[in-house]
Amino acid sequence: MTTKRSVGAVVGWSQLRRRMGWIDHAALMFARYLDYRGYQQAAAITYFSVLSLVPVLMVVLSVAGYLLAGQPGVLGRLHHDFQAAVPVTVQPLVDELVDNAIDHRFGLGLAGILVAGYSGWNWMNALRDALTGMWQLRRPAAPVVRAVVKDCGALLGLGLAVLLTFAATVVGGDLGYRLLGVTGLGGSQLGPALSTVGSVIVALILQG
Repeated sequence: MTTKRSVGAVVGWSQLRRRMGWIDHAALMFARYLDYRGYQQAAAITYFSVLSLVPVLMVVLSVAGYLLAGQPGVLGRLHHDFQAAVPVTVQPLVDELVDNAIDHRFGLGLAGILVAGYSGWNWMNALRDALTGMWQLRRPAAPVVRAVVKDCGALLGLGLAVLLTFAATVVGGDLGYRLLGVTGLGGSQLGPALSTVGSVIVALILQG
């Protein structure tokens, strides 16, 4: 009985795939993903994506340290806010961490840039390996230095494209709110939806 049910399930699945092309396409895609170790490729990309968050945070702290070093009033308010937000027992530790981030802002930023370059290059390398593996392409042979420079250039281009996209979205949103205010739709329920759609359209136009 179990064998007949199994055979019936296999036959039914095959018939379903023949009738509905999108199900057959999804099944073939999933099978290819498993056959070419897509989960390992995705894990490698994810690993370097998470690793890159640390140097990015280091660079952000370095920039914040340079900004706070010339603003003693803002630094004092920051210390006060931190002391109000954390327990009394860890307040000295938090103050020391803030002061160390400001005192060592140059080394922190330099280390963050170096580690970001390393993790970013490995992210590009893992992405290229994943694409060439899944599509059965042959990875072109190139000197290591040339490959590193090319990958870093592509990474910088990708980062610039992301920044331009965010900037275009912000500019489009602000412009949309101003236009809605001129037309009198700023306070209506339709206003936020129109502003969102407009900002996305502006971003797509600038990216194109």
